[in-house]
Amino acid sequence: MLGIKNDILFKLLIAVSIVIIWVSYSISLFKQKSNSNQEIVISKALGNGNWETVSGGLLPDLRRIAFDNSGRFGVGVSLEGYLITSKDGGLTWDLAGKIPLDPDGMEIVNSLAITNDGLFVGTAVDESLYGAIYHLTDSGKWQVQEGNYGGLLNGANNSLMVGSNGLIAKLSSTANSTLTDGQTNSSNTNNKETRSKSDKEITNLSELITLQQLPLWGQINLYSVGQKDEKVLVAGDYGLVCLSTDTAKSWKNISPDRTNKFPFYGASITDDFGLVGGINGSFWRFNYHKNNWQQITGLNKELTIFAIYADKESCVAGGGQLMGTSPFILYSANKGLEWKQELIPQNYGRIVSIAKSINGVFVATIDGHILIRKNNSK
Repeated sequence: MLGIKNDILFKLLIAVSIVIIWVSYSISLFKQKSNSNQEIVISKALGNGNWETVSGGLLPDLRRIAFDNSGRFGVGVSLEGYLITSKDGGLTWDLAGKIPLDPDGMEIVNSLAITNDGLFVGTAVDESLYGAIYHLTDSGKWQVQEGNYGGLLNGANNSLMVGSNGLIAKLSSTANSTLTDGQTNSSNTNNKETRSKSDKEITNLSELITLQQLPLWGQINLYSVGQKDEKVLVAGDYGLVCLSTDTAKSWKNISPDRTNKFPFYGASITDDFGLVGGINGSFWRFNYHKNNWQQITGLNKELTIFAIYADKESCVAGGGQLMGTSPFILYSANKGLEWKQELIPQNYGRIVSIAKSINGVFVATIDGHILIRKNNSK
């Protein structure tokens, strides 16, 4: 009889132990899941980065800066198509002429990319589907491909541009210039040479440009693009964020907040994580391996993020007010998990572009200032 009772007690003890282990595991799993989605709060302590001005106001309405793969040659472009260049990794800049934009087309420049095939600049026209991509040849001539496929609104150095109507432009030597989304519309592209000038020729850049669109659900204005190898992150109106893992062949909607109706103007992606930011201080971090988002909070709601740069060493986000004032810089030294705001002259315009060269990270302001982060310590 005593043996039977001991046997019952032993089985009961085992059952209780199993329950305790299961409850502990469930609590641990719940905590891990909760922690993975916790907000990242921007520190109130100022970062120790020292931002030094290397170029002051050469180009009003500066929109983009970029460096080539060597990190030595840099280009900046203004809204009106004026250029500046650097041959020493961004430490000095010089005026370098103007893109021969159509004088009657009301073109504005918002997109810039330096690829292995050279310099590309994308243009748009307000309230229009017109867009053009300009390419600078080795001989110093400008080629342009234009059409009503959508205006170009931003670019990535890894040979991509994005624009209105969900437009994706691939820039490479193996491109096929047709509008693809289950439909081909080559008639929308002007490949004629009837508008030639001494310094510009209208030509078919089919060997360099592939035009695509996002699926129907993503055919809205795209304002930002980031690329790391085969991973591409794009963002735009209505809080849309899309991810491709096959170099823009297929897309998945991974928008962090489906209730958000405001645009994202900045996007960047690395091997492990992505970052997007926009109006009302909105800022988000995407964990690629866990497939989840963390909101980054603490930025003033009156500020807008206009540019983001991220790599395995550091992350930089910048912007200002929509009217063009109140520039700010956010810096992270640990893959976007902790952020501090760093000082920048407040008499400058908002941050509009961020790029990295062999000398470090540079930011550009809308009123033409270019600054380098001199202190790269944490």
